Amino acid sequence: MALCSRSAVEWGGGRWWITVIAAIAAALAISQVPTTFAPGSFVLKGPTAWLLVSPAGEPLVEFGDVGGRRPTSVVALPDGSGLLYTGHRDGGQDGLFLKQGEQQELELSISPGYHGWPAISPSGKTIAFVHHDAPDSGPIGQHGVMANAQLWTRSIRSKAEARLLTSSPGCKASPSFYGEDRLVFGHNSCRGTQGIETIDLSAKLNLRVLHPAVNRKELVPAVSPNRKLLVLARMHYRALKIVLLSWPELKELRELATTPEDQEFASANWTADSTAVLLTSGDQVLKVDVTSGAQQLVWTFHSVRTAP
Repeated sequence: MALCSRSAVEWGGGRWWITVIAAIAAALAISQVPTTFAPGSFVLKGPTAWLLVSPAGEPLVEFGDVGGRRPTSVVALPDGSGLLYTGHRDGGQDGLFLKQGEQQELELSISPGYHGWPAISPSGKTIAFVHHDAPDSGPIGQHGVMANAQLWTRSIRSKAEARLLTSSPGCKASPSFYGEDRLVFGHNSCRGTQGIETIDLSAKLNLRVLHPAVNRKELVPAVSPNRKLLVLARMHYRALKIVLLSWPELKELRELATTPEDQEFASANWTADSTAVLLTSGDQVLKVDVTSGAQQLVWTFHSVRTAP
């Protein structure tokens, strides 16, 4: 239960103004993003907002927009200096943007077409993203306008260095770096299934590591910092589960959580010491110990709490 609701119940007589104050505090809590934060922090997606999390898995701040733009996907820069994100453009498809400190938003898009799922290398020099340059491209999941979206990379400083990484049929999605020149990502067959692939940027060599199964999608893969484990979301019909596997053997180890059936997004990432996974389940963020499977509730979206 959100703290604004609990405050009104616990303090009885003054519940009307406590509720008003709580609502104002909640609005402020999800509108401000710190200009800098701890290196190694990461971002989790919630139902209608985002949560910045420290490398140790501690919630920092919940936010709904970046620089006045409502993002469709967000990743934190490794040095804690800002955010890389995608968002809607007037008269166009989702663009790619960079916001650092108090500086103005910088657009990194390579065309008027669709940009999604940004990722950034550990050094902060290289970014990867999904891109479709057709003028009628649209959000991932809309097969008719998103067919054959491909994986691209570019320097964070120079659009001239943009290059296409994949060209095979099917939609690419949710890339993440594990090392400076290696990516793991989803490859949707556009027949309702999605497997997992890796790619070596230096050799431009990709490999299907987890084959798609009927009526199943593997989403948002993330290799642990110690490169021994892989966490991903698995959607089978309406059930969305967060699953832990060994890496690179891909032996399934345990199911970490099952999200509500109506949840249409997946979000999971690692603590810096590789001992726990932070994941979103409905409006809750859980911290799950990967050895014991023990779960700890660390955040509820739209609460009035302010993180330390």
